[in-house]
Amino acid sequence: MKPVTVIIPMRNCEKYIHTALESVDFNLAECIVVDDFSEDGSVSLVKRYPVKLIKQFTHCGQGVGKNIGLDFALNELRTPYIMFLDADDYYSPNAIEKMLEAVRNHSCAVCNTRTFGDFKRDYGKLTLEGSFELTQSISMKTPVVAWNKIYTSESLRNVRFSRSIPEDNPFWFTYCCANEHKPINYISDVLCNYRQIETSSYNKQNRGANEFCNPLESYLYMYDWLKTHKPRPDLIHWLEESYLGNMVKLHNKITGEPIEKILSFIYKHIGEK
Repeated sequence: MKPVTVIIPMRNCEKYIHTALESVDFNLAECIVVDDFSEDGSVSLVKRYPVKLIKQFTHCGQGVGKNIGLDFALNELRTPYIMFLDADDYYSPNAIEKMLEAVRNHSCAVCNTRTFGDFKRDYGKLTLEGSFELTQSISMKTPVVAWNKIYTSESLRNVRFSRSIPEDNPFWFTYCCANEHKPINYISDVLCNYRQIETSSYNKQNRGANEFCNPLESYLYMYDWLKTHKPRPDLIHWLEESYLGNMVKLHNKITGEPIEKILSFIYKHIGEK
């Protein structure tokens, strides 16, 4: 059995998927590509590589695709470690080998990231280096993105992505709650290359042009996860202090709904729980 599974969600990425797959070391990694109803030549290109291709027949968004790949990795492949890679990004040479070394005796390891593309957004850079205990404070100093990390499969058993964008926010928050006080390792090596393009889901999100962008859904997903898995007042307070304001502002920016109305909706949901 290979030590790691790489999960790649994909939609209409024929221009970049070749570069992403060429960067995967298939000697070390199983690879799952979850196609989100692509309408270009992406699927034909993927079939040239030794990957497990899972096709969706409706457009569901990245969060759903990542969860499909994660469920397959955990239940079918059962590799000890899991990584994620966006279809328009790619790994640096020996990235998987270095990440496997970094995660030894840890539940998660995090690497540095190089950003490039259509605009400047230096995202994913680390301010930490070395081994730490995963706490609320440490988690807030860590980029929330899923793709610059390697995880033990066991640490992901109770963690999934929300359906909405930004789906990485609830994923990282719930991961930290599920793996509180476990060891996490930060390495300075630049092992992920993050391509920033105008048509990305992130840019669509901030223009209000992404049908899966619902910041309120993300926030309530995190709240409901806590109530189910770790109903502790300190974690619920952390959620409110860390995420509520940003999610409300983003929802206000996208929809124009008054902040008071958004907060009223949230607190009604929480009250009904």
